[in-house]
Amino acid sequence: MMRHIFSFIRNERAVLEPYVDILSTIMVIMGFTLFLVTLLFFFQVYDKNVGVTEEYIKPIFALDQLRMELSCDQNPDMLCIEKVVSYTNSQGNKSGILEALVITDNSRWEIIVPDNKKEEGIAFSVPVTISLNEAQTAEGRLIVKMRKG
Repeated sequence: MMRHIFSFIRNERAVLEPYVDILSTIMVIMGFTLFLVTLLFFFQVYDKNVGVTEEYIKPIFALDQLRMELSCDQNPDMLCIEKVVSYTNSQGNKSGILEALVITDNSRWEIIVPDNKKEEGIAFSVPVTISLNEAQTAEGRLIVKMRKG
């Protein structure tokens, strides 16, 4: 009885079906196609997100550069009010900045005045400490608006 159950394993006569290899080939092609479609989808999502990220790198860099230009010589973490007041409008237009201003609770200094108030852009801001004189400081925000793209 036991010999009869396992006889199909020991059977050395092979039966060749003429269309079995076509079915397995179709399954492999379908799997490969599904893999490629999935890979293409993830690449498109990645490419879209990289484009969005690159759009924000330039304004962040310009904001950081402006903050460094306006910082005090003795303390680079603070903005110097004399540099904020004397900063010229032409310097900002070179880097694509549409508008830049420093805002505190009771003051507002426009560093770069926009030519066209209606032009759309991307705005970023960072909290800053402004040195008003040797004894006084004020908390505020440095805001930079850049052209899109």
